[in-house]
Amino acid sequence: MSDDELTGNETVKLPLDKSSGQEDQVDQESQQIVAYLDGELDAATNAEIEKRLADDAEFALRLQQLQRAWDLLDDLPRVAGNIDFTRSTVELIAVSAEDDLQATKKRATQKTIQSWLLRSGLMGLAILLGAFLGDWYFGRAQRQLLRDLSVIHQYDEYRLTSDLEFLKQLQDGLFDDPPFDQSPPTQSAPKSLQELSQWPALERAKFQQKQARFELLEENEKRDLRQFQQMLQKDPARDVLNQIMHSYTQWVLALPPGEAKRRFLDLPREERLVEVEKIIREKKNSRFKELLNSRLDLDDLSIVDDWMHGWMKTEQVNVSKLTLEVINTLSEEIQQRISSTQDPANQMRMALFASIENIEMQKWTEMFPQWQQNTDQLLSKISPTARDIYKKTQGEREQLQLVMRWAYYAFLAKRFNWMNVDDRALAKFYQEELSAKDRDMVDRLPAEQYKTTLRRLYFRSKRPPRFFEMNSGNGPPLGRPPIPPNGG
Repeated sequence: MSDDELTGNETVKLPLDKSSGQEDQVDQESQQIVAYLDGELDAATNAEIEKRLADDAEFALRLQQLQRAWDLLDDLPRVAGNIDFTRSTVELIAVSAEDDLQATKKRATQKTIQSWLLRSGLMGLAILLGAFLGDWYFGRAQRQLLRDLSVIHQYDEYRLTSDLEFLKQLQDGLFDDPPFDQSPPTQSAPKSLQELSQWPALERAKFQQKQARFELLEENEKRDLRQFQQMLQKDPARDVLNQIMHSYTQWVLALPPGEAKRRFLDLPREERLVEVEKIIREKKNSRFKELLNSRLDLDDLSIVDDWMHGWMKTEQVNVSKLTLEVINTLSEEIQQRISSTQDPANQMRMALFASIENIEMQKWTEMFPQWQQNTDQLLSKISPTARDIYKKTQGEREQLQLVMRWAYYAFLAKRFNWMNVDDRALAKFYQEELSAKDRDMVDRLPAEQYKTTLRRLYFRSKRPPRFFEMNSGNGPPLGRPPIPPNGG
């Protein structure tokens, strides 16, 4: 007979499943621990208990406490006892185990709260630190962007120039004249991101494109552009240099794309400057040659001829003095042709036409101080088309040469009676002298263009041989003027 039977205790085999709810979960688990300690559980339940002991520290602690209690009981002398004593002893042990369990739960709860507070504190600190670092990093990036607004705004200018000395060398008559785009940028650099946000959508998009290209640069390239911008802004001539830089940039961007343009941009500073001068001079000469070849109609030529006659009469003394000074600079052939003319007034006029490109502008303005006022009188009388041609000139020298070229054409038109050609002469020219090809071309024209074109062909066939030429070679030879488009 076992000790349990002697004491009247009954061993109860408790299942691991939840009970019907008469006792709480803690009591059930305590009973399971007691059954486990007594070795009264089957193999499957025993395995579950051992698995939980390995996974659940709290459960294992409770088992250790009960095991210690049983060990203490085993050390006591055995006495006979009744059922009440046994029950009270078990109840005391259960109460002690419950107290230990509650203490364990309390300590676990405190540890959980402490762990949660610690994690919350660390998380808050991380958030604050992240916010601080983010504000520092992005604030620094925003401050740098604010400093770079003017550089980004003129990114193309700074990138294509990027050399203050090169920019100053461009001052030497290359980009400081009206032929080039001297209009300032449509928007000045924004002073803040708020101002940038208020720009028109198109201008804002252009700025963002420049910003994207700027951000792709290496840090040393960005630094070079910033330094160039600072040096430019400190220069006393910054306004003029900025304008020249803008003109140069527009000129470079207008160059035909391709290998030649890339080679040009890769040239060293001195070689690039030489190439710039060459290209610009060629373009200027070509443009002015086209301007000199512009045709005036017969009405304008008649006005110019009358004006020139009045001006030479007013300035006869100075014109005579000037032609005597410059006549010897002309070739012998031209001097002979001039001297073959019987009219002294025409001799002076022809000598003036032939030598105009050899006369310094300063000397001209000293001898004819009223020249600009006299030119303004002429411009007030000629057609809007002729005035538009005059507006395309660049500077006083080109204006002088153009007016003299007009005067020369008017001189030829009057000398060879171009202004007085009548319909009978045109009809005779059409029937007897016009080529079959040109006649067929004229016949196909609308009525409003017929007479104008026939007159032009007539003038072309009747123009005189060359009797002198311009020394510089600008434009057509003076003896072969462009044909006036129509009659008066």
